[in-house]
Amino acid sequence: MNINSVIAQMETVEGWFTRDEAELIAVARCAALEQELATLRSEQEAMHHRAVEQPNVNAALEASLLEMASSSAVRGARLLQQASPAAPRVLGALLQRLVAMLLCCAPLAACTQADGGPDGGFDGGPDGGSDGGTDAGVADGGPATWNLDSGMPEFIDRSPLAVASLDRVSRFRSGFGHDYSDGFENCRSMKHYFQPLSALDWSRLPIVAPVSGTLEKVTPERQNGLQLWLIPDAQPAFHLVLFHVNTTNQQGDHVTAGEVLGTMIDNSEDFDVALWIDTPDGNPRLGSFFAALSDDGFAPYRDAGTADRAQFIISQQERDADPIVCSAGAFVDGGTAIADWVELSDAG
Repeated sequence: MNINSVIAQMETVEGWFTRDEAELIAVARCAALEQELATLRSEQEAMHHRAVEQPNVNAALEASLLEMASSSAVRGARLLQQASPAAPRVLGALLQRLVAMLLCCAPLAACTQADGGPDGGFDGGPDGGSDGGTDAGVADGGPATWNLDSGMPEFIDRSPLAVASLDRVSRFRSGFGHDYSDGFENCRSMKHYFQPLSALDWSRLPIVAPVSGTLEKVTPERQNGLQLWLIPDAQPAFHLVLFHVNTTNQQGDHVTAGEVLGTMIDNSEDFDVALWIDTPDGNPRLGSFFAALSDDGFAPYRDAGTADRAQFIISQQERDADPIVCSAGAFVDGGTAIADWVELSDAG
């Protein structure tokens, strides 16, 4: 008897059932709720990032999320009432997490975790929690954070795409793409797009892990490919985000620096990278991938004609002096005086 048939039986048959059947039904329903929880979690993250980009709608987004979470918790509570005595034992921990969701509808950094799981959110991940970490003076057993006043650690080992295959890379805070910013800046692209040479078949270009670490999240993009969130072993307060990847990797996988994660999608879809940083004040910040690139990791870019990491970064002061105009997250005016791209030579 498979889970689908058990759920169908539960929906259509009145009367009692054995304890074994009840436990199987509870497990089936637990799995369904776990999927619902994952969906809600994804919605929460999307809402948070939209709220960061558009602070004036933050309250409305959080209210919407609260309504969704409350509905899920109510459904879970009803399951406890409907199922057999075996159900509370199976579903209890899940419902605790659903209740925790109700308490975590503020921006994600304010959430705390209980069980140190691998997938972010209430059970450990980029929003802080009880998953250990001692970076930048944090006490043992507390969340991993990094104080940006101490500078950026250069811990990234390599480029995710072979530099020899690249035509150009967008600069941090560029006007290319769309608004991707944190709670301290707005209306700028605080990530990097990597654009290969047009003559190449981009779908055959391998994307490698820039560091050794654990994939905390692997989620579908709104359009093409998957989005990978990677926590570095050496710097767990940082979260590397790789966008639009064709991959078979799964959440929880541990990867080694240089390991092939997948490929680009095709020649119509750029590949991009963001770097989120958990800070002691609980407000995540965005940093440049190139600011965290080690000397060895930057060497191929130097060989390709870029003498300094700073070439890949537009400073906040420069961007503020030449602002971009945004409408609903889209760039309608990309500024006038600042170049968006670093053009690479074929020396790589």
